[in-house]
Amino acid sequence: MRTEPKLALRLEADPRAALVARREIRSFTAGLDELIRSNLVLLVSELVTNSLRHATFGPESWVQVEATITPDLVRIEVEDPGGRFPSAPDLDAEGGWGLILVDRMASRWGVARDQQTRVWFETDLPRGQGNGQTRWQQVVATWPEPGRRAARAIGRMLGPPEVVLEHRLIWDRDGCRFVAERSCSKTLPFG
Repeated sequence: MRTEPKLALRLEADPRAALVARREIRSFTAGLDELIRSNLVLLVSELVTNSLRHATFGPESWVQVEATITPDLVRIEVEDPGGRFPSAPDLDAEGGWGLILVDRMASRWGVARDQQTRVWFETDLPRGQGNGQTRWQQVVATWPEPGRRAARAIGRMLGPPEVVLEHRLIWDRDGCRFVAERSCSKTLPFG
């Protein structure tokens, strides 16, 4: 049984929420086409910013971001506790274009409102992009066993790498760089 990659973030409703959401979506979608990744990062940033601007927040405020990668698409939902939703943008205003971007760039999108407001969008993946494995997993599958074992061990600990090359994967976490290479002849001990 194959499970789809999922990401769930509950962010404090403060100005850093959009930054954290962008960083996490970029990491979560490592291995997808770079243009698709950039579009996903932009759209999630717009939706989190909309939540911060338009929701009614209390002392324990939050913004929830969930993402799923399936063989055919990436689905992202941004939820907040507010009942307000942005009106149509003022074409002469400086901001307010987030939902227009979502409408133009996503394959589908919608809004669900009850006690919370949930805005979701889906981006279709080109054939072969979402076949159940991310690009880095596809690359590693062609490596000799020692390199494959090392890459998978690092991936289990750190998630998807930031850099995916045919012969090397690179993870950057908290100022430390982790590298797995195709030609790895032995694995490093962890723990």
